[in-house]
Amino acid sequence: MSAAASAPPTRLLRLWLPRARATAALASAAASEAHAGDLLLLRGAVGAGKSEFARHFVREAVGNALLPVPSPTFLLQHSYEMPGKVMLHHYDLYRIDDTRSLGRLQLRERFTDAVCVVEWPEIIPEADLLAERLDVKLDICGDDTVPQTVLRDVKAADEGDDMDGDGGEYEDRQCRKVELEARGSRWCAFCQAMEDAVKKLDDEGRQDFGGIRLVDA
Repeated sequence: MSAAASAPPTRLLRLWLPRARATAALASAAASEAHAGDLLLLRGAVGAGKSEFARHFVREAVGNALLPVPSPTFLLQHSYEMPGKVMLHHYDLYRIDDTRSLGRLQLRERFTDAVCVVEWPEIIPEADLLAERLDVKLDICGDDTVPQTVLRDVKAADEGDDMDGDGGEYEDRQCRKVELEARGSRWCAFCQAMEDAVKKLDDEGRQDFGGIRLVDA
């Protein structure tokens, strides 16, 4: 069988995340589908929302909405136990600049027997990554790049929402754009379900999922 014939299916989904609550909603939705062997790669510049996404993913996956989820910037890895004794590993590889330093993290083994969320995954050789995974690329967008229809809904929601972000711990009014690249049938199905749900909410003018909207919808 050729490499092309054996490659998993792929799907691309682009979404507006108008406020931190939208990032939280997307992360929680992804976490509700998580099981051992899942790999999520979080990409984006400093401050793009990778740690915010990871925080809400971990909380949803372990079933504790108030769980402290610090970024493992210095320790490189934090681990949590999900229901069913499944382990969840949260990595931050920002400070690694040599692939030889990855060995002690045992990433290949962890990718197959646990749920893994990786910030700054660019240092990992492609050969060490799972073929089936979800790539999440986050970008902060200025209001001048966001469609007026999205801004209108966001500003209306903001009027009744004094604080936004991590459980009200800080205010985050940044608008983000996320690109989900699904590899494998299960994550492709997740992206399709998200697209269908967002389309339905948009048609009904509802703000569920934190006001998430489709890019170029």
